[in-house]
Amino acid sequence: MNSRRSLGFAAAILVTACATIDRAPKTIRSPQCTTPQCTYTVQVYSCDRKGIVPEYEEIHVAKGTHRIHWVITTPGATFTPNGIDFPGRPPEITDGLRVNPKEFSWTVTNSSPQGAPEKRFKYDIRVVDSSGATCLLDPSVVND
Repeated sequence: MNSRRSLGFAAAILVTACATIDRAPKTIRSPQCTTPQCTYTVQVYSCDRKGIVPEYEEIHVAKGTHRIHWVITTPGATFTPNGIDFPGRPPEITDGLRVNPKEFSWTVTNSSPQGAPEKRFKYDIRVVDSSGATCLLDPSVVND
């Protein structure tokens, strides 16, 4: 009987732990992208606001031109044809490409003069989850 209580207690702890897993990005601000291409992951748990989890809430880009590449790591989830989209199409963000259903990339040019304020570009992440539902999230790219 004691082992049944222990097993029940262990199951209750496990359920509580799983229910409280934080799906927020591990870090809000990415390290500055300084290489020709920087790759970031996206996980899709559900279509609610906390269900799409980019590796970073803000991707920071150094001076120069860099290819920003996103990869969905969740089985069954894919990008829509406009999976990463920058509303208003700012001139600093060009050449958007859905590489395949799980990968998307854009070229970001940061030509801001030294000491200029950061330029922040909101973007949309649109994915289809494993149930076939279309989901949306809107994080940022920041030219430092």
